[in-house]
Order: sequence, then structure tokens, then C-alpha cells
Amino acid sequence: MSAETIVRTACPAHCPGNACGILAHVKDGKVVKLEPAPFPDKRLTRICQKGLSSLQITYHPDRLQYPMRRVGQRGEDKWERLSWDEALDYIAERLKEVAAKYGSRSVAWCMGGPGSGTTKFGAYIRMAGCFQGTRVSTWGYGDAADACGTTPTFGAHRLGNFTASLDNPKLNICWGTNPGESTPFLMRELLDAKEEGIPLTVIDPMFTITASKADEFLGVRPGTDTALALGMMYQILQDGLEDRDFMYRYTVGPYLIRQDNGHYLRGQDLGRSNSDAYLVWDTEANEARPVDSVEKPALEGSYNAGGITGKTAFQMLKELIMEYPPSRAAEITGVAEDKIVRLARAYATQKPAVIHTNMGLGCTYYGDTTFRVVGMLAALTGNI
Repeated sequence: MSAETIVRTACPAHCPGNACGILAHVKDGKVVKLEPAPFPDKRLTRICQKGLSSLQITYHPDRLQYPMRRVGQRGEDKWERLSWDEALDYIAERLKEVAAKYGSRSVAWCMGGPGSGTTKFGAYIRMAGCFQGTRVSTWGYGDAADACGTTPTFGAHRLGNFTASLDNPKLNICWGTNPGESTPFLMRELLDAKEEGIPLTVIDPMFTITASKADEFLGVRPGTDTALALGMMYQILQDGLEDRDFMYRYTVGPYLIRQDNGHYLRGQDLGRSNSDAYLVWDTEANEARPVDSVEKPALEGSYNAGGITGKTAFQMLKELIMEYPPSRAAEITGVAEDKIVRLARAYATQKPAVIHTNMGLGCTYYGDTTFRVVGMLAALTGNI
């Protein structure tokens, strides 16, 4: 019998934002025990029930351990076991056949999220490149609403939270996520924050475990979160609680948008030499000028620039927001109007406020729009 060895590795449980270090005790080629790996920051020396349960998956009697090939019709559940060499040869030959007939680009390589493992993920991408196939972006295949919404909004995929600071929040909002069951260490942080007097609001169609610990629960109708965010923005604008300095510095709020085609107004549209420059309205010169040449352009309004009507991006957003007062948002979402008003004011004033999200927020058609609007709510208040 061999001696027990300890291997430091990472938990495979795929909690968003976590890859907890673990010590795997190995004996006779089998992991017999898991425990948290030490870190200088004691808060990171941790393990949860999901991590501890991962051995049940690894050694479950029904887990596939060998390559299997279907020998019957689909649904007949007829399979034969292959050796690894047979399986690899079969896959390679089929790939070459498809490439020879349709071209290598006809093979689309699509993989799940980063929880698949960094090394495996990198090897997979490398294989797709060597094959010269078509790699479908991890988050860009249309079924990941968070990425499809946050990438065009922020320029990069942003999953997990909309926040100006995670270190010292004044308000936590869990919107379409249930960390009490899915992300236990985030839940621990939320409960620690509650003990320090930092309130927790949960927005969810279901009364979840996380909701049971919330200071306030907003039971929203499935798929109506966008209207809820717009109703909150309406109240924020009505109360004058928007962060205009943030919008000037970090958003396209002042940029002019052509009303004839919906594109940003640029110098080339007016026949100027600096043709690529995006234009804003200079209130002092009373004309459209490049964004980097105006210290504080107009944030609202509609203007005529060389015969082209342009509205600021913020103006167009504001016009949409004005269609969704809290009373209408309440009718759509099923959330009481006074709760919408109260949360809007808290989110705009108890800063930094954090909106914790996850993929649950986008599990309806047009979920990408929901992520975009919630992101705009964060930008409107400077909670980014």
C-alpha cells in the first residue's frame, strides 16, 4: 500500500468568481480527502459543501470512464466501448472527412464557460486554431445574455456585478442570482455585511434562500426586470440623483446620435477633415465639435448640425426612461410602486452600491437588453 500524498489544486465546482484552493489527499491513486488550501489572506482558506461533494462526482458509479460509441439509432441507448486510441482515431478521421468535403471552417468549435478549466480551455482553443476551424466565442453564441448585453455596453464581458467598489459597499442588491445556493462565499460576504449594518435587497421571481435573508425582497414577474430598471431610473431622474459628472467623464451620454439613421454623428458626416471624430454639442460655441475638444458639452437636448438633427445619447435614453414611471413599472413587474421608488433612491444615494447578478438575470428572451439596461442604471448613478 502506497503512502498518502497531498496535492495542491483548485476546486472544480465552478462557483462564479471563485477557484478555491484545495489540498487533495491521494492514496493508491485515489483522492480520499479534500481540505482547504492555506492562503496568506485567511479569508481565502475555505471550502464549501459543493467543493467537498466533488468527490461524489469523481467516483460516482454511473460516471463514464471510457469512450463509448453509439451503435444503434438515436434514443435506443445502444453503445459499444472503445479504446482511447480507437476513439481518438475515429474523431480525427471524421473531422478530416468533414473538412475535406466542406472545408475546415465548416467545423464550429464551441465550449462552455471558464469553469471548464483554464488549461483545458486553452488546449481546446489551440486545437481549433491548428484545425483552422471556426471558433465560436465562449460568450458570443447568443445564449449567454450577460455577455451579449455587457460586451457592447462596457466593451468587455462583465459577469457577476455592477459596482464601484466591492470593498466597502453601502448597499448590496442581488438581482436574478441566488448566492445562498450557487455562490456560498459571496453569500458569506453578504451576511457579514448585514452584520455591519449594510442592507441586502433581493430581486427575483422566486423567494429563494438568499431572499429569506434579505432586508427587502422584490418579487418581480419573470422577464420584466428591464421595466423595473427603467422605473428606478425614472425616479432617480425625477429626484435629480443622477451622477452627471460620471456620465460626462466615462459614458457616451453627451455624444450626438443622428436621428435619420441612428448612428453616432462624426466629423465625416459634416465634411470635416477630422472625419473619424465623434461629435458633441458645444453649448458655448453653439456648434458640434469633436468630443475631445469640449470640456463640458451638452448632456441633453436635440441640435441641428449642418442640416443633420442629432440628439445626445443621454437624451434618447431619458426619453425612453420617461415612458416608464414607477406606476407603470409596477403594473408590468408586479413590484409595488413604493418599493420601486424606495430602492431607486437607496441605490442612487447609498454609494457605493453593488448589484450582484449572474446568468439567471438573462434567462428570458431579450435577456441581453436586461443586462444592458441594468448596466445603464449603474452608469446613471456612477456605481461603476
